[in-house]
Amino acid sequence: MKFNGLKHSSTKEVIIKSFGQPKIQAFVCGFSEDNDIDTLEQLVYKDFSFVGGYNDKFVLYKIQFDSLGEIYLEHGDKKLSGLTTTTDFAKIFGDKAKDYMRKNPNNGSILLFSKDSDEGGTFTFRDQKLIRYEYWTPC
Repeated sequence: MKFNGLKHSSTKEVIIKSFGQPKIQAFVCGFSEDNDIDTLEQLVYKDFSFVGGYNDKFVLYKIQFDSLGEIYLEHGDKKLSGLTTTTDFAKIFGDKAKDYMRKNPNNGSILLFSKDSDEGGTFTFRDQKLIRYEYWTPC
């Protein structure tokens, strides 16, 4: 996936060059095996944020989509935005998404995992339109 032409994972320098100076705040992600809290940085912009710090990589963490479709994710040649309906989403992501949308017609959220990974993305809908994306990892 890409966001405004950037890969889902980019360096802090590339993100700031693309979007300007963010608000930077600490981000705490779970507990490691020795019970130390892992503290990362969150680069916070008005409608989206990135989280990172390990190996200088930051991942797209959250997007609040606008109703005009100006904020969007690219999945291959498809755009996911605030104009994306549950029907559109099901067509883009196939059987798993289609089955979920059929069983949950009143919308809600769906977590789709990346191939060969325990990470994924949670897509949230309201009134059959995409409103939010959040990166998910078991930390």
